Formats: sequence, structure tokens, C-alpha cells
Amino acid sequence: MFYEDLFDDEVEMIFDADLNTLTTVKTGGKAKVVVSPNSSEQLIKIIRIVKQNKIPFFILGNGSNVLASDKGFNGVIIKPGRFLSQIFFEKDLIAAEAGATTAMLANFAMQYGLTGAEFLSTIPATVGGAVAMNAGCFGYTVKDKVQKVIAADENGEHVFYANQLMFGYRTSIFENNGMVIIRAYFKFEQSDKEKVEEVMAKLKSLKRNLQPLDFPSFGSVFKRHEGISPAIMIDKLGFKGLTVGGAKVSEKHAGFFVNTGKATTEDFLTLINIVGSKVYEVYGVKLKTEVKYLGDTDDLGRLSYSYGV
Repeated sequence: MFYEDLFDDEVEMIFDADLNTLTTVKTGGKAKVVVSPNSSEQLIKIIRIVKQNKIPFFILGNGSNVLASDKGFNGVIIKPGRFLSQIFFEKDLIAAEAGATTAMLANFAMQYGLTGAEFLSTIPATVGGAVAMNAGCFGYTVKDKVQKVIAADENGEHVFYANQLMFGYRTSIFENNGMVIIRAYFKFEQSDKEKVEEVMAKLKSLKRNLQPLDFPSFGSVFKRHEGISPAIMIDKLGFKGLTVGGAKVSEKHAGFFVNTGKATTEDFLTLINIVGSKVYEVYGVKLKTEVKYLGDTDDLGRLSYSYGV
């Protein structure tokens, strides 16, 4: 399949892209092609092309919760980037395009003395990714602030209002409806810029103290189980510091597995399986992963204790 013949010349394309540069955990092989649409119209056209040609595709944001196959990905990675990363006011709402980062959104709100976005400054995600998975931390989640979302499929743009988004724990309607987020609209409350800055600084400091930010990772490995933090169970099992190849259970936070330098995705899969299997053996809990797998096959699905995401 010659992808350069399928897409317009205006589409930004990178062939044989290194997935270890596109994911925060820094593992993975080569991606056949990464395309970055420069408008919503172009995005819709790309979706139409890949679906009509039955080409596997993956929507990639900042890559902060993605584990990419060591063998790479032979489909098309669609990455809304610099061309779809604007943030602006639309009446009393802040509109943020999918490629903008959550840190950009938090800083934009802060500049106008708006509160409610501070937690977003600590999440290493794009707006599109954060909305799709209902990202959150420190007791806050995206769903608390989103008013509506514009998304697209091969037929064009669609509007989803807050009550249609089916937000849940690390999930939303966009997990399975085949649509790609273009823009999200947020409602924040008026406050004082200095106070907002102070809250942001405190949350960032708290994150530095609690999480292993000195090493590449894909964030929290497992979803909470019935409100219980997996990190507590992993810590009690004595797994902090457990290492497989270059992948290690963080000594700072057992819910994070880090790349100590030369980890492969296979190292992480093995470590996830060891830890998850022991948690199931001891506690009878089948942990499910927060991380998404990017590859030609879903290697997370082969783990003995879990069923992927």
C-alpha cells in the first residue's frame, strides 16, 4: 500500500516514524506512516480514505498512555498536531482543538483568571486524548468541565453535548464509536490569576513528590478496581523495584512502571503480566490496564490475568 498516493500533498506525512519518539514511555518500533491533518476537512477526508480502503488506523495524541509494539505498526497513525492545536474563546466557553496540550489549556485559562483547569497542567496529554479517556488526577476529571465536543467520522462533523458523552472512569463515548475528536468546549469559573497560578504550582509540586517524573513512563499502568488503588496492592506484594530488562516498578509509586533506559515493550508486557498475575493470585482481582496498545495485534490481550483495557 503506497500511502503517499492516497493522501493529498498538503497532508504532513512521516514515513517509518520511530514510535519510541512518539510515546512518553520511549519504546516501540516503526510506524508505517504518521499523518497530521491541517484542518477538520482534511481529517474527515483521511478518515474516509482509511475506512474505504480498510486500512487499520490509530489516533495518537501525546502518546502518554500508549504502549507501542516493538514490531511497529503497519497501519496509519493519525496525529492531530500543530495544525489543530488552537485555543480560543467562543462566547463564555473555551474552545480547545484536539492537538492542543492540556497544559496549554490550563495556562490559557490561568491567563484569564479562570479556575477549574489547574489539574490539567499536570497531565501530559493532548485535549483530544484527555477527553476521549476522561483523564483526571487529584480528584478532578475532564468530564467535570466539558460542555460539548465536536468530533468527526467519514461522514463529517458531529456535535456531542455533555449529557451525550457517556463519561465514565477513564472512558467516554469516543472509546468505541469510531469518531475522532476535533474540538472540545470547556466551562471554567472566574477567579484571580495569582490564586490560579498558586494552585497550579502546588499541584505540580505534589505530582513531582508523588510520581517518578525522572524516568519515561506511560502514567498509571492499571485502572482502579472498585475504588481501590492498584498501587496499594502492588506495594503490599513487595513489587517496588522489580525489574524486567529495562522496565521497572517504580520505587516512588508502585502504580507506575518506568523505563530505566533501554526497555522494550516486551519488557513492559512481561512486567505487567508478572504483577497482574500475582495480584490476581493473592487478591482475586483482575486488574485492567489504563495503557492502550498500539500495534498490528493487541499484545495486552494475551496477558493471563487481564483482558486488555
